Amino acid sequence: MLILWCLRRSVFPLLWLGLSVAFVVFAVVLHETESFNEELGRLAEENGWASTMLSPFAGVFIAFALRVSVTVLSFVAAYPLSRWNEASDFAHGRRSGSRWRLWSDRLHLTRAYRSLRWTWAVRQAAIERLGHLGRFFDACQVTLRWVGVASFVAFIVIVTFVSASAAS
Repeated sequence: MLILWCLRRSVFPLLWLGLSVAFVVFAVVLHETESFNEELGRLAEENGWASTMLSPFAGVFIAFALRVSVTVLSFVAAYPLSRWNEASDFAHGRRSGSRWRLWSDRLHLTRAYRSLRWTWAVRQAAIERLGHLGRFFDACQVTLRWVGVASFVAFIVIVTFVSASAAS
């Protein structure tokens, strides 16, 4: 769970750094070629996902892929907990749960357990249980939080600087 939390925390620094790189690259391309639309069209036509990974948008692509992966993995990790409770089978005092209702309830329980695992209290319990390794993951998530803030500030500075230099 703490590994997934650290991966989840790394999404925003990757996103802001990826957007910064893409902004700088396209500002340079626009300055050199004066054809921003042609450059975007060229990027869109080349080999789909492979060209995106090699394009200036690679950091943004990795951030979105990481976010989706962490979400799926957190659902998979929380699903066994939802199997303990089958509330749909005992609706209104009789055993009349349809498969759809049972699946819907399991989905809601899985989301609830996943959300519960992201809470501060549960993370702190996991950190204490793991000892030195838990403190390492705690330090990683704090570091990633500050890297996220710093990368956002860097993005704002880059956008401001490049916009000001392009205007002049």
